[in-house]
Amino acid sequence: HSAGDRERVGAHPGHSEPLHFTQPHPFLHFQRFQLDEGHQGCAGNNSSADGSSFCHKAYLQCDMKYYLIAGEASGDMHAANLVRAIQKIDNQAEFRCFGGDMLKDAGADLFIHYRDMALMGGIEVLRKYPTIRRNKALCRQDLLNYKPDVLILVDYSGFNLPMARFAFANHIRVIYYISPKL
Repeated sequence: HSAGDRERVGAHPGHSEPLHFTQPHPFLHFQRFQLDEGHQGCAGNNSSADGSSFCHKAYLQCDMKYYLIAGEASGDMHAANLVRAIQKIDNQAEFRCFGGDMLKDAGADLFIHYRDMALMGGIEVLRKYPTIRRNKALCRQDLLNYKPDVLILVDYSGFNLPMARFAFANHIRVIYYISPKL
């Protein structure tokens, strides 16, 4: 953790293991949690007061809608692994993504493929700037239309940080699964 990070640690009711939240920015929620391999999803009497189910073993609300953004191959791989892990504990979860083939193969509905955004060097960025702006606008509109419970960002800071600000402003929870490298 950097010196500017604030960390809150609290225990989930009925569990001795603490949840850790690190929040260097008010619109980003960094969460570390362990998924219980033996948990088969939420069934039975795990309902909260508002009627939604809550997975007490994994600290996750079940039957959630996730939107993931991964802008390159390694992020696509990590995001796909996360999708598969969430599916093990919540087989009713829905996934939509801005990502690649691995996310699609893991079961996410692919909205835009990252290959349309893969850029190297300043000249290529300038040349593809209209495409980048269009894809950001499409992604923003798709977020609003899809209405996810959470937006999960994987690295790709040039695209994801503006998306995090937009999601936060629109009351969409944001988790940076793999934060950008500084």
